[in-house]
Amino acid sequence: MSGSRNAGLAAGAIAGLTTGALGLGYVVAKAVARADRRRFHVAGDLTELARAALADAPGMRSSTIPTVDGGRMFVREYGSPEAVPIVLLHGVTLDGSIWHNQCRDLADEYRVIAPDLRGHGRSTPGRNGYGLDLLAADLDGLLGNFKLKNTILVGHSMGGMAMMHFCAKFPATLASRVAGLVFQSTAASDVASGPATAPLKLGRMLAERSPATAGRLTKAPADVGYLGSRFGFGKNPSPVWVEQVRLLLDAMAPVPLAKSVLSLLDHDERATLRTVATRSLVLVGTKDLVTPEVQSREIAELLPNSELVTFADAGHTLMLERSSELSVALRQFANARG
Repeated sequence: MSGSRNAGLAAGAIAGLTTGALGLGYVVAKAVARADRRRFHVAGDLTELARAALADAPGMRSSTIPTVDGGRMFVREYGSPEAVPIVLLHGVTLDGSIWHNQCRDLADEYRVIAPDLRGHGRSTPGRNGYGLDLLAADLDGLLGNFKLKNTILVGHSMGGMAMMHFCAKFPATLASRVAGLVFQSTAASDVASGPATAPLKLGRMLAERSPATAGRLTKAPADVGYLGSRFGFGKNPSPVWVEQVRLLLDAMAPVPLAKSVLSLLDHDERATLRTVATRSLVLVGTKDLVTPEVQSREIAELLPNSELVTFADAGHTLMLERSSELSVALRQFANARG
């Protein structure tokens, strides 16, 4: 009886501490969100401002193309169909709308293509589900469907990892349709080694057994979700940027979210990168806690024909934090094509 009573008391104490920690976390999250709004003098509804930034811009052309396993890929395009294509691949939990600044900045000279990857945004998975090899096949299908040539591929985080798998699985397409590769804020291996992603390994068993539950656990009240999204940014991020990332995460269904994240944990394409002779650019923020700078330096060292560019004090989301600088870097890289 005494042992049972002690166990009950211990369980009650743990529950109380957990509840208290969650309550404290909510208070901190709310305070951080309010402080950011004051610092940037954000007037009006933050969520509406973020939604407006992510909205389809005038001049966008959209289409939906099939994937090899019966899924559907939503594709947005800007610029002349005759121009050199730049394909922008987003990271996990985001969608192609996150590239709105680059679509605006580059459409004067390039055909800018920003798809939603499977399970994200307006795209659906096929019968084979999720995984980086499937994303690679989807990319191969996109290049073929649009008959793209001399393409500049830009991959952020998961998008960059998908590009590495594409290089491994579709070398003929790489050689015939791609002129340059841009790996932005991504990793060749050890995806969950960054400070902001290390907990993914702890949740792996739950995600494998019950992806719906694991996906739902990533959902949080707005201010708590805001604080979680903020870890992906560097120094003093605008709250509108953070809210854009939170909105896209919150919009993603639990199962696609959990399975997409889970598919990244065994990623290792270091051997592939040593064989990729395509001209490449590696971009990273010095304050990236998701895929730290050391991982981009490894990518640049592995690639035979690459350049590394760092963005001081920026985090994981350069398309928002350093939008103009990123657009300039992409334009210069594309214009320098051989």
